[in-house]
Amino acid sequence: MGKRVFRSGLGLLLALQVMLLAPAAQAAETVGTVSFAIGQAKILRGAAHLDAAKGAALESGDVVETPEGGHVHIRFQDGAFVAVRPNSRLVIEQYHYDAAHPENSTVKFNLEQGTIRAISGKAAHEARDRFRLNTPLVAIGVRGTDFVTRVLSSSVTAAVNEGAIVVAPFDAGCMASGLGACSGVRARLLTAEMASVIEYGQHQLAPVLRPGIPKSLDTPALTVPEESSQSSLPASQASTAVNGTAATNHVTATYQAALPPDNSLVWGRWTFMQGGATPAPGDNLSVPWNQAVAGRNPTVGNFYAGLFRTENGPVVFPSNLGTASFVLLDAGATFTGKNGVAQAATALGGTLSIDFANSVFNTALSLTSAPTGAVNLLASGKVTPNGYFYTASNSTALVSGAVAQDLRRAGYLFQLPVTAGTLSGITLWGR
Repeated sequence: MGKRVFRSGLGLLLALQVMLLAPAAQAAETVGTVSFAIGQAKILRGAAHLDAAKGAALESGDVVETPEGGHVHIRFQDGAFVAVRPNSRLVIEQYHYDAAHPENSTVKFNLEQGTIRAISGKAAHEARDRFRLNTPLVAIGVRGTDFVTRVLSSSVTAAVNEGAIVVAPFDAGCMASGLGACSGVRARLLTAEMASVIEYGQHQLAPVLRPGIPKSLDTPALTVPEESSQSSLPASQASTAVNGTAATNHVTATYQAALPPDNSLVWGRWTFMQGGATPAPGDNLSVPWNQAVAGRNPTVGNFYAGLFRTENGPVVFPSNLGTASFVLLDAGATFTGKNGVAQAATALGGTLSIDFANSVFNTALSLTSAPTGAVNLLASGKVTPNGYFYTASNSTALVSGAVAQDLRRAGYLFQLPVTAGTLSGITLWGR
């Protein structure tokens, strides 16, 4: 009997030793901190509802909710800044910042409703192919950026203050589970230089660009209130805090735009030729040739227009550049029937890749017009050392284009015979 008691006591002692020596469960990693708060905003963490007060820590998986009049600023580990505006719900789906190797970082947010402003940190700058902001309708990828996104029940709108974003609706080629910017035929690029907003509604084929920035998305200054004299402020003080009168410190973030001003490649239509004085139906891209030629040299062209390029000395692209991928920025498309009558067509999106190592290019362009419906242009061909690219003369789709000397832009003209006539036009691409 005594032996049994001894053995039982020894077993209990050993079990206690194992419990005492076992490492404690690791605490969840803090990925960011609330640096400014207005109103009764909450952090949802599992079943817990925590106050989103100044100094509150955030973890991967957290949901930030703001009520009417609520406003939360978050500073992340990599220096990124996110402002969550009233009546919003932001999910921090994944956040991993590798300070030693920022290119290995992963950042993924989901804006389920409302409005946020996001200024990229080191993770998005160094690992932009591993950054994603999802919304219920579209995926947004960044290119070193400061942007604002608003999600309503059936639409998404975004504006860019610095840099660029790529917006793409979800489909088989753009999954919510992915990371980085999508590059399907419906993807659209928006840069700060465009001074526009990009909008997508649930019944649209692709996002559209609209000139001007509505007041609800207008954030003209990069200065943001970073600290407050109080840990958090009630909603009644929201206006003074956001205007800066309650802020004691300000942080100004500056980022280099991801794309150069839109002047390295310009399409000019030949005003001295018949029909060239005014643009063709569907062409809002070209300008009169005497404007396009100012400070630029002609590259490719046809009877309607030419592509003019800014050149600083001889243009020669070495083969070790590899492959450059571009997103469609704009296009002017026209359908001409067999009776010679022209009407506007629309480019819905596309892809363009130029492989300098193998001197080949590939492109896909999705077009539509009333007489033809949806039509896909698929083309490939040769690339010359001076950045010209073209299809063979016997190709069904004829494409001829050029790359900007800084490799940030490309443009090509196209012609595609269809049953009812011909689809033709000009394009401009960016990266």
